[in-house]
Amino acid sequence: MRREKFAIIGEVSARLPEGPRNRCPQVPWPQIVGFRNTLVHGYSGIDWAEMWPAASNRYPVLREQAAGIFAEESGGASGDSGQ
Repeated sequence: MRREKFAIIGEVSARLPEGPRNRCPQVPWPQIVGFRNTLVHGYSGIDWAEMWPAASNRYPVLREQAAGIFAEESGGASGDSGQ
């Protein structure tokens, strides 16, 4: 997964209305937004040896959670192609 996609996920998470966020408390919203901020702004430098594996390992779970949220909010299938 490209770095830009992680930034987009964080940006969308930050802008997501409170309703969906409250209905999905299992999603670590503050950590997602914080990861985006660190990634984009490079706070205190980025230790890619730690950050990249952590993000890459968490991505499949986050993708599944996001697909479920989108499907629920749109009232239909998510259309997630896994990209």
